[in-house]
Amino acid sequence: MSDNKDKKEKIVKKRPFSANERIQGATGGSTAFSDASDTYANKWANFIQFTSTVSNTSVKFKAFLTDFSDEYESEWNSEQVYGRNDPIQTFRNTTRTINIGWDCPAGSTYEALMNMKAASDLIKMLYPGYLRTSNVTTINKPPIIKVKFRNLIQDLNNQALYVTLSGLTFTPDLEAGFFDHYETRDPRSTSIDDVKEELMPKLLRFSCTMTVLHRETIGWNGSDKWPDEIASFPNLPPRATDFIQIADDKGLDSLFIPEQSAFNKEEEEARELDEATAASAGDLELSDKQKTKQEKKTDRLQKKATRQQDRLDKTQAKIPQ
Repeated sequence: MSDNKDKKEKIVKKRPFSANERIQGATGGSTAFSDASDTYANKWANFIQFTSTVSNTSVKFKAFLTDFSDEYESEWNSEQVYGRNDPIQTFRNTTRTINIGWDCPAGSTYEALMNMKAASDLIKMLYPGYLRTSNVTTINKPPIIKVKFRNLIQDLNNQALYVTLSGLTFTPDLEAGFFDHYETRDPRSTSIDDVKEELMPKLLRFSCTMTVLHRETIGWNGSDKWPDEIASFPNLPPRATDFIQIADDKGLDSLFIPEQSAFNKEEEEARELDEATAASAGDLELSDKQKTKQEKKTDRLQKKATRQQDRLDKTQAKIPQ
């Protein structure tokens, strides 16, 4: 009995986190461990999901984003002609490139092990599918990947986007440290032989560059109208186009994008109000008649500003939720 107790204490000191996601105390007791990021990610689908078109397998990462950029580059053929100051520009295409970086923290040995498995699965997706016949091996499936991250990375139907990866950077954070073992045994067992001593980073960092493969023709149609079927391109949230259409139908677009003339008028009125206020509050030598005039002007402009704000509040209250 004493030998079993000594072995158990030895395991506890060596293994602060267990594979069943419970934090063990110094005396061998345990308290439940709950990762709030799991609840948040599951509720709002905050995952970056990669799916291989070769194996049709998927892997998910919680979206601890550290870097994101969505780049669009238009390519033109440039031809310099004798006698012309400017070259003749012929359009070729517009390409889209997404750069993304994310972290994978681990709150337990088990999660660190799952992060390592997810990293392994993602790296495997960079390799093609081969067809092996006799002594000949040929590529029959290129490593095209589907990626989905809420509305920031999606196709026109709010589904995964087809991309090719130029590579992947897999970086364990050395300062965060490592878990150096995990259990392969029944948690009730006291045998130390079922503990695997392997390195599993407490924090993994990933980054990659993706070239988007458009499956639809993106562009204006013959009547110079943006097609309705690609209205959400590139990353409008689902149903956002419906809300915008309702606002347009009700004439509420001015709430979101005021006309330039309205901006100019508001700036002029604000300037007049500032001048009137400064004149009233300053140490200028004004006659009683001039002071009364300035005070009336200031009061009039303030009342006008209040009425405009009231109208704006009433209009916003009518916007459908």
